[in-house]
Parts: sequence; C-alpha cells; structure tokens
Amino acid sequence: VGFIGLGCMGLPMSQNLKAAGYNVKGYDLSPEARSSANAEGIPTADSVADLCKDVEYIVTALPETRHIEETLMMDGGIFANAAAGTLICDVSTIHPDGARAFHAEAKKNNMVYLDTPMSGGITGARNGTLTFMVGGSAEEFETSKEVLQGMGANFFHCGEPGTGEIAKLTNNL
Repeated sequence: VGFIGLGCMGLPMSQNLKAAGYNVKGYDLSPEARSSANAEGIPTADSVADLCKDVEYIVTALPETRHIEETLMMDGGIFANAAAGTLICDVSTIHPDGARAFHAEAKKNNMVYLDTPMSGGITGARNGTLTFMVGGSAEEFETSKEVLQGMGANFFHCGEPGTGEIAKLTNNL
C-alpha cells in the first residue's frame, strides 16, 4: 500500500495498515512528516512516482480537491506512474464533482479511483475505528474494503462516484 499524506491522520492510518499485515510505504511533501513516518517504521518514498512502484493500493489523505488533482494528474503523479489495476482510495474530504471526474479519469488509465472519505477523527485514526463512506460501484466498494479494513471499522456504500463525499459533507454539517 502506498500512502500519500502522512500528517496527523495519515501516519496512524499507515501504522494500522502495517499492523494489519500490509507492506506500507508513504510519501508526504513535508520532510518532517517523512522523517516522523520513518521513525515510526513506515518507509517513505522520495516522490509520488517512486511511491507508485510495486503497490496494488494507493491511499491519499490530502487537504483539498486541487491537491488530489495534482497528485493524480501531474507528470510525476499517480496516473502516469501507477500500474494498471491500481485501486486508489481517497480518504480526503473534497468536492464531489472532483471525485466524479477523478473516477472517470482513473478508468481511462485502467485504474480505479474511489472517494472514501472518513469520519472518526484522530482518535479513530489511532484506534483503527474510522468510518468510511464510499462512492463507486458495488463491486468497487467490496474491493475497497480489503484495504479500508486495515484502517477502520465501518464501511458504507453510498452509491455512484462522488456520493461518498456527499455523505461526508452532510455528516460534517
């Protein structure tokens, strides 16, 4: 599993994936976040492109829609570097229209992008009890649970791409 975004939520989520038996490597723009991850036993890549090598799953946990777009679509990004068949679970809270567009673009690149925003805060991230609201097909939802179970306890299929974000935004209200 490649994990992009090793901030306050990402590092404990990465640790839980590792504890669940996944081979995890991380990436973050912040050298401090990469250093903290390394100190906690999560090896880090030097770039998004390097992170994409030899992973079946990529989890993104970034602040805004534009950050996800850049990480997916830049020259050194996920779509240009991950293998066909890679499943991308975006646990960020972003705009539903962005999630729908990223799902469609992933399909063009023979990958699957799912909006899988989380709820449960830092305590849920540390304890592995997060709730995930997933937008995508029923089959994609079932496949996503393989990796999401390493970080959470509750999984809801909300419908088509973008509906996980709609559920999360509604929850936030």
